[in-house]
Amino acid sequence: MGFGRGLVDEREVGPLGQASQDQRQLHLGEPEPDAPARTATELSRDAGAVLPGLAAELSRAAEIFNDVNYGELPATADGYRIIAELDDQVHGAAQRRHPW
Repeated sequence: MGFGRGLVDEREVGPLGQASQDQRQLHLGEPEPDAPARTATELSRDAGAVLPGLAAELSRAAEIFNDVNYGELPATADGYRIIAELDDQVHGAAQRRHPW
């Protein structure tokens, strides 16, 4: 399941590619061990509730992720840029909320 079918390293796709780490940092709750994983859309909705100033950007990133991974659209440099910039914004927000 790589972003862009191997064109981009999935460790670099930002908040959607590192969902469990972001969940902990943003206190979105740990998934139950037997619960199904969250979709990108569900994660963006939950993260948007915690970071309302980034809700639209999180939703857009989920759309990009879904389009590439499930809609079989090609990954683009613009899509990557959007997600990478959002990663920086989410990381900064998590650091401000919990600067440990």
